[in-house]
Amino acid sequence: MKSFGVLVVTLALVACETPSSNTKIGGLLPALPAKPTTFSGGNGLSYKTAIVVHASSEATGVPAEYAYIKAHYPGYRFISQGLSFEHGKSYDIMTFADSHGKKHVLYFDISEYFGRM
Repeated sequence: MKSFGVLVVTLALVACETPSSNTKIGGLLPALPAKPTTFSGGNGLSYKTAIVVHASSEATGVPAEYAYIKAHYPGYRFISQGLSFEHGKSYDIMTFADSHGKKHVLYFDISEYFGRM
């Protein structure tokens, strides 16, 4: 009977062990850090010259679009954001006014991350 008690205590301690960082939790591996968001492509003035957003998800891609506009047009005023599909790709079309009030429209190719949470 004494060995049964030792077995119960041992099992209880093993069950309470904290998983290491490499341990699967709920059948999944811990998430890897998101890759940095980068841009390529053209000047964004049309579908053909869209700014390509390289992001891992919408959670990082969309804020990166706003950061891009802020960096290139300090003091901008947001007007609208639209979603468009052309030639098998997904685009965000951002309309805003610069600090002097001039209206701008930029096309962002979001195909790489669109629909990824």
